[in-house]
Amino acid sequence: MYRKNVTQKRDQVLVFREERDAYTGTTTCENVDHVIELQIIHHAASKIIDKHPALSACFAKVVNDMDNLNVTSRRINQSKKGPFTAAINRLRKEENADCDELARKGRAKWLVDAGIWQNIERETVTSYEAIERKLEEQRMTRAHAKALEEATERIRETLEKINILK
Repeated sequence: MYRKNVTQKRDQVLVFREERDAYTGTTTCENVDHVIELQIIHHAASKIIDKHPALSACFAKVVNDMDNLNVTSRRINQSKKGPFTAAINRLRKEENADCDELARKGRAKWLVDAGIWQNIERETVTSYEAIERKLEEQRMTRAHAKALEEATERIRETLEKINILK
């Protein structure tokens, strides 16, 4: 998979995020969080990337870079995960997977009520756009470029299916 230990990037992420949690604006941030949950990226892109082992490192570097990282509280990090997990599980069963609706109904409801969920959605879109741009800039063979384009498109489609990208 593409997960890299990003805990050691905390200070860099804080500088990148101007010393603030992108979800809340607060400065009390202890956990480094992937903005686009890696389970989403894995679900969407692994079948494509796994066919091209040479791309795995490049792909991992981009999805574990500053644009897809935030420093937030452990509570937010853990609560944010639930709606995305539920959405992926529903996609696997070919069911409706509206992440916003899942957040409103589950343990992440407090994120919705506090106005944090909309910031998570916004940051997810912003991170996707940055990942897409960085992957397009990669210099590689035509086959690898096509695979990266397809992987990026699958991530986009997944974010659309779970109603994050509208």
